[in-house]
Amino acid sequence: MRRDSLSHGSGRVSAALLPALVVTIGLAGCAYPRACPEMGWVNTLEIELAGPTDAVDLVRLCVDGECAGLDSRQLDENTWEVPVSMGMSTPTPVTIQALSGEGVVIAEAVTDIDWTRADATDACGGPSAATVGLAL
Repeated sequence: MRRDSLSHGSGRVSAALLPALVVTIGLAGCAYPRACPEMGWVNTLEIELAGPTDAVDLVRLCVDGECAGLDSRQLDENTWEVPVSMGMSTPTPVTIQALSGEGVVIAEAVTDIDWTRADATDACGGPSAATVGLAL
């Protein structure tokens, strides 16, 4: 038997090709498509109010009658942040509402959202964010 080849079953693999074969097999796990881990995330919509905000107690968004925003928070006098946890989706168009403390709709608008992914290089997706305005 020659020393420059290795016996493997009925075939032979050249000793010179063995390192290339090992590297190829090792890199095969890095090739796409890859399996994404089970995870979830919440998208964020920032809503900038234009006009007097004294009566606004809550800002929310609604998609097909389902509303999110009960856990929205006021960032400053005119800006609210609404977490969008509707199945990791980036809905558009949406209905944006500003409500009084009594639940009365002060202002409402239907608008398209231009979502931007936080990490556009992540093949498995990830959180997105957007900013829209609402005139009061």
